[in-house]
Order: sequence, then C-alpha cells, then structure tokens
Amino acid sequence: MVEAQKFRIEQEMTNLVNELDKSYLRKMQIDKCTIEFEKCAVKCVDKHIAIIPSMMKTMKAVLASGKPPPPKAN
Repeated sequence: MVEAQKFRIEQEMTNLVNELDKSYLRKMQIDKCTIEFEKCAVKCVDKHIAIIPSMMKTMKAVLASGKPPPPKAN
C-alpha cells in the first residue's frame, strides 16, 4: 500500500513538472527567442536603411556621368 501511494505521488509530481514545462517554461523560451529575433531584425534593417542615402548619391553620380555600364563577364 505504501508503494502504491509512493508511485501515485511520483506520477503526480512528474505530471506537474511536465505541465509546468508545457504551459510556462516553453512559452517563456519562445517569447525570449521572439524578442531576440525582433532585436536582430531591427538592427539589420536600421543598418541597411542607413546606407540608402550614400547608395542613392552614388547611383545619381554614375547615372549623371553618362558612362556606359561595364561589359558583363561571361
């Protein structure tokens, strides 16, 4: 009888730990990954937006020069 009670308590503790993992811990991990992804994406976009003015200036200068484009390498 004591063994049955011990087994039942162990099963319930295992179920509790599994439920905590499914309901809370995994969600916290996903939330953390989402936040890190968003920070990384914002940093990347900001970096590329920052080079647009320089790129536009260079494109305008090249177009204004009237030079033909370089031949394509085969």
